[in-house]
Amino acid sequence: MIDNIWFGFGRPATGPISSNFAPSGIYTADVTKYQTPDGIEKANKLLDEAGFPRKEGGIRFEIVHDITPYGPEWQRFGEVVQQQLAKIGIKASLRYEDVATWLKRVYSDYDFALTSNFLYNLPDPVIGVHRAIHGKLIKQGTVFVNGSQWSDPQADALMDKATIEPDPQEARRLLSRGAEDCGRRLADCLGVRADLSDHRQQALSRRDHESARHLYQLRARHGGVGLALGRCYGGRCLGRCELSAHAGT
Repeated sequence: MIDNIWFGFGRPATGPISSNFAPSGIYTADVTKYQTPDGIEKANKLLDEAGFPRKEGGIRFEIVHDITPYGPEWQRFGEVVQQQLAKIGIKASLRYEDVATWLKRVYSDYDFALTSNFLYNLPDPVIGVHRAIHGKLIKQGTVFVNGSQWSDPQADALMDKATIEPDPQEARRLLSRGAEDCGRRLADCLGVRADLSDHRQQALSRRDHESARHLYQLRARHGGVGLALGRCYGGRCLGRCELSAHAGT
């Protein structure tokens, strides 16, 4: 996907913090890796166990993917997501709207199942990363914040400590630990996770298909792209798909 959709601009993501922060010590690649060569087989098995058997035509259930309305590359991105989900029996219809309608749908109405977006990490994760995953940044009607409504008290606490920590070394440690912790929690409570490169995200609304209420995790892999639907315990889910700072964030 990085080569065919984003023209080579991207690196595999390991969590919510961009690898561009590596020189500062904030980013670490020493995190749990979730990609496996037999990811599609595992995904299909987990969906079967979760009570979503393939029905007529091999389809388990259907969702709508609201494509980011920023141009043809994003349309191609949506098509790849559609193809990947089809491998595990999820039929995704694509919807491409004008920017204002899409922003209202995602950040005001919360009327979406699956969408993609990119957010800048900015010079400091406190202002660039926290807004996408901190519970306090669930602000209905405000764009480019935590539109997925995913929230975890322990992850929030780590981010809060890093925000006010005066010692740069300790702040870096907290942010690195927080990135690993968030990565684990997101993988366990994911709506969708797509490891593409540094900075784009996807999100699954809690009001999506009934599958969001079940305990399951799946991963499809194609060309270095991992895509997973995960577990929701009645809470909101968020997935991340990061692309390099050269591409935007």
